[in-house]
Amino acid sequence: MITNEALKNRVAELEAKLANMEKMVKERTTEFDQILNSVDDAIVSTDLEGTILSWNPAAEDFFGWSAEEAIGKNITIIYKEEDIPVLLEKIIKPTMENGSHEGEYRVIRKDGTERIERLRTSVVLDDKDEPVALVGISVDITERKQAEEQLVALNRAMIGREDRIVQVKQEVNILLKELGRDPAYAKSEDMVDDGATKAAELSGGEGASLVELVDLKSLETSLSAFCLSTGIASAIIDLKGNVLVGVNWKRICTDFHRVNKITCQRCIESDIELANQLQEGKTHAVYLCKNGLTDAASPIIVGGRHLANAFVGQFLLSEPDEAMFRQQARQFGFDEDDYIIALNQVPRISEDKLPFMLDFLTSTATMAASMGIERQRALNAMEATQWQQERRRAAVSLMEDAEATRESLSEANRRMSLAADAAGFGVWDWDLKHNVLIWDDWMYRLYGVDKADFGGTFETWQAGMHPDDVEYVTRAVKLAIEERKELDIEFRAVRPNGEVRNIKGYAVVTRDQKDEPERMIGINYDITERKQTEKDLSLFRQAIDGASDAVRILNFDGSSIYHNQAYIELAGYTVDEINSSEETISLYQNREDGVKVTKAIAESGAWNGEFDIRAKDGRVFPAFIRGDTVKNSEGNPIAVVIFGTDITEQKEAEVEKERLQQEVIEAQQRAIQELSVPIIPVMDQIIVMPLIGSIDSMRASDIMRTLLVGITEHRAKIVIMDITGVPIVDTGVAAHLDKSVQAARLKGARTIITGISDAVAETIIDLGIDWSNVETLRDLQTGLMVALESLDIKLMK
Repeated sequence: MITNEALKNRVAELEAKLANMEKMVKERTTEFDQILNSVDDAIVSTDLEGTILSWNPAAEDFFGWSAEEAIGKNITIIYKEEDIPVLLEKIIKPTMENGSHEGEYRVIRKDGTERIERLRTSVVLDDKDEPVALVGISVDITERKQAEEQLVALNRAMIGREDRIVQVKQEVNILLKELGRDPAYAKSEDMVDDGATKAAELSGGEGASLVELVDLKSLETSLSAFCLSTGIASAIIDLKGNVLVGVNWKRICTDFHRVNKITCQRCIESDIELANQLQEGKTHAVYLCKNGLTDAASPIIVGGRHLANAFVGQFLLSEPDEAMFRQQARQFGFDEDDYIIALNQVPRISEDKLPFMLDFLTSTATMAASMGIERQRALNAMEATQWQQERRRAAVSLMEDAEATRESLSEANRRMSLAADAAGFGVWDWDLKHNVLIWDDWMYRLYGVDKADFGGTFETWQAGMHPDDVEYVTRAVKLAIEERKELDIEFRAVRPNGEVRNIKGYAVVTRDQKDEPERMIGINYDITERKQTEKDLSLFRQAIDGASDAVRILNFDGSSIYHNQAYIELAGYTVDEINSSEETISLYQNREDGVKVTKAIAESGAWNGEFDIRAKDGRVFPAFIRGDTVKNSEGNPIAVVIFGTDITEQKEAEVEKERLQQEVIEAQQRAIQELSVPIIPVMDQIIVMPLIGSIDSMRASDIMRTLLVGITEHRAKIVIMDITGVPIVDTGVAAHLDKSVQAARLKGARTIITGISDAVAETIIDLGIDWSNVETLRDLQTGLMVALESLDIKLMK
């Protein structure tokens, strides 16, 4: 019988699993949105009926429809009506049958203009491996296709031209024979040119390996960020077993398994087993290595060719059997304690996350390879153009057809220039033997130079470079020539108006029959905006990473997306602990406070307040928390950013400030007490004693004592006691003042009491106080005038 407690436990288990799945979906959605918005290729997803589900910014640029306009419509909006039946047969059916498809198709922009796309489609499967959607990546190859068509036309013309060359060579041999001489073209290879063969060699790029197509350093940089954020290790390995890229490999493999002969062989067996599974056509493969760790892999397929495999590995699907690993350490002579430490550094990954991680790696590598193919095609087209030009020059010399050939070459150059112009490329051709440099029109635009002002030499080009980059560019050019390498550089150009632009340059070197460098042909294009974006992103990342405040970016469920170094130092948790934790790490002493903060930010968009924080080591301290929502380009909140500041010192400073303020108040009170009976020397022989506040017997004693000391110190003959600030003058106050006047008289000083208001005068009369022997005046000004007159001192206006 199933008990209520068992049912509750099962429900709790299912709820936890559902929460974990929702968290995984949100993480995947965030990663997918970031990829969609950052790539240069158009990425579109549809349901199985062709209804558009997503449409990234690059798709808006390519097809001319905004995301709001496109989403919800059928994908057929970008194709001509007559093409739709054929395209559906060519795209959707092969994709559904094979899991992916690649081809070139004609598309129609919103404004009606035609473009050509290279399309790669893939099927999206649900957790039951059932297809639920399609994703397509489109690359605009219109300009390249036009250039290829130009080259095909040139190749046809070249073949016809070479037939005429063969005829001329035959005629030359006949003439020499009639003259009794040996034929000039005795060998068959001298007679026949290889134009068609050469043209075939220079077309395409699809047969290249992944190493030839991809910048491995850039790919490694992209994968590093992904691996560091997930804690896993990854690698790109070609079909021969060569490791092309390896990132974040765990110490248990590098320091133990890969250095022991037997355990290393187990690692290699794991790689081979995964590769064999992928050769069988699987989209994903998972394998438990004999060393106790798990690896997984997916194929990297570009243009229908299986070029390499993407591996993620050195992780655990569940908590390890420590006793087994200790026994393994003893078996192979590993330092047992250090081996277990390395084991604990291995991340634990849920198996349902593996397909998403592998999809990210293979998509990154595939996009990089596709871009490499396009770049290879551009270089091949440039090399083909150069080769065609060389063949034409030979034909001119042999057939004395210079004018006709120049016109044909000019037309070819014009067409190639149009293609380069559409792509924003400047094309240049440098004759190394004669130092003659030729630029196309776009080069003049890039450098802001008039044709009339360009000297046509390498030195003239150097003059347009930034002074700090001249040495670097010159050295790179020299190495490309001497070491038979492609020139691939970035540098700054300074236009005549002082404007600085960032330039990207590619070039290849050609050699003559003696294998001497003859020409360098290349392209330049402006990357200023891209460099500025990279700089802005770098500055932003440096600012966040270098900020003194702890910064953490969270999903709305509280799971971590990003945290800077200050957060790690504040929390006391390592990066691996944060990334591999099965539950959200909360720093709030009261865990419910974190939920309240996230909820408050989600509802109001911003929040701030103070909370007690508990670090990993148990230390509790006050912190000021500020939070804001992170929104996407549509203005919808997608995450929460939290800023935290340890205010322990601030709180301690506030306590210290209050203590100091209390001390100041007490000191002020003492000073006020001391100043309650002040003596002010107005001028020689005249002093003033202003009295403020109530006068009791104690203060009366202070008044008399201070008055007598002031008379002595200042040798005063006249004392003015101003009682304007004394609120009450009663019999007691009058008696105190009368005694002070008598004491001053004994010291030989005349005393005048001022500041007697009408109200005070009435009070003195009503109380019957006898001040007949006291000299009184209404205010201090009058008292001063009387005092001056008594000393025979006159004021001059």
